[in-house]
Amino acid sequence: MSPLVKTEVMVGENTGRLLAETTVTLATPAVKIRSIAADVTNLVANVIEDNVILEGIIRQHVFYVGTDTVVHHQAEDLPFCTYVVITGAQPGMNVEVFPTVEQVLPDLAADGNTVTLKAVLEMLVKVGDTRQLNLQEGGGVTYLFHQVRGENTVQEVSKSTVALAAPALKITDATAQVVVTDSHVIEDKVVVEGRVRSQICYVSLDDNLEHHQADDIVFSTLVDVPGVAPGMTGKVNSRVEDVLYELSPDGTALAFQVAFELFVKVTEDVELALAPGTTLIKAEQVVGEDKLHTLVESTCVLAPTAQRIKQVTAEVGSVAADVIPGKVIVQGILRQRIYFTGVDDINYEREEEVPFMGYVAIGEAVPGMSALVTPKVNGIVQELSSSGDSLRQKVMLELHVRVLQTVQAAVAEAAEL
Repeated sequence: MSPLVKTEVMVGENTGRLLAETTVTLATPAVKIRSIAADVTNLVANVIEDNVILEGIIRQHVFYVGTDTVVHHQAEDLPFCTYVVITGAQPGMNVEVFPTVEQVLPDLAADGNTVTLKAVLEMLVKVGDTRQLNLQEGGGVTYLFHQVRGENTVQEVSKSTVALAAPALKITDATAQVVVTDSHVIEDKVVVEGRVRSQICYVSLDDNLEHHQADDIVFSTLVDVPGVAPGMTGKVNSRVEDVLYELSPDGTALAFQVAFELFVKVTEDVELALAPGTTLIKAEQVVGEDKLHTLVESTCVLAPTAQRIKQVTAEVGSVAADVIPGKVIVQGILRQRIYFTGVDDINYEREEEVPFMGYVAIGEAVPGMSALVTPKVNGIVQELSSSGDSLRQKVMLELHVRVLQTVQAAVAEAAEL
């Protein structure tokens, strides 16, 4: 079957231009304007039907020679608001804006007290929509995608009794929100953790005023997704379906029930060589890759003294990559957990974080590109000291490094069966 991938399909792009004008009163009279520098800050883009509304600030830095022959600087912020037409754009789609201040034309007043600035602003706007597509593999360029490995939807019910801070005469409003705090993939399942946050408004019997109270209920559940495995990525969307509540007769507690839905999608990073076609997508082109093999050594002091080591595990807790000309520098944290039995016959757990760093040579790498690092622990060698008060560890790491460049590519979709 053709691979099903999650990718961004380009809906359209357009370039908007704007002439913004402002008059600046100078702190000191000027003899001449030496130079103007300008950039765009606080840019906000909102997608509506067939249009993108753009708001922001043009920050202009005016350098001028005063009557005292000293070069002065003065900054001026010029707010702007405009729109760019992109047929097919809809609310909720993705948008990217690339602003450029092409030129700022100054016009100094004869008395030197004010200067009129005319800024020419150009903004390239691209709108895309995240979709799932069946793409046709071929002998074209290789791209990195999130291939969909499975998905499922489950309904859950959270029940709780909320003790109110004051006795309530009546409940005026009760709402709930589901916040997913973590998700990780295990064999054929996804573990989802989160909390149900309730917001309760009620009229108090004590003062006859409306009060507000929030409450959090932690939940953890397993979602069946056959075929998935550790190392894949799970993404969870939540939706509250119904909220039911009942005030106790004495008004001191609220029975709260929330029905919610969890939609789980599991993806895996895969490299695909695609056939050229007519569907324009935004994709990460793999320009080069290599593997970094490194040995991370550390010594952990054990307290109390250990009589034996039961188990040692290691995982890469965080990793970062910097792309420089011809190389990728990788650094991260290796998280090690040590389970041991002390001389007092009690079992203990110890966690250590060990930093590591290395690099791979990838000739195609240039600054501005990104890098994706996939870590893997290949083995752990451990050596308990004769006194049992320290453990020397050697962890063999394999880091698969891919250098990526964001491009727009015209690819072929697989024919429907």
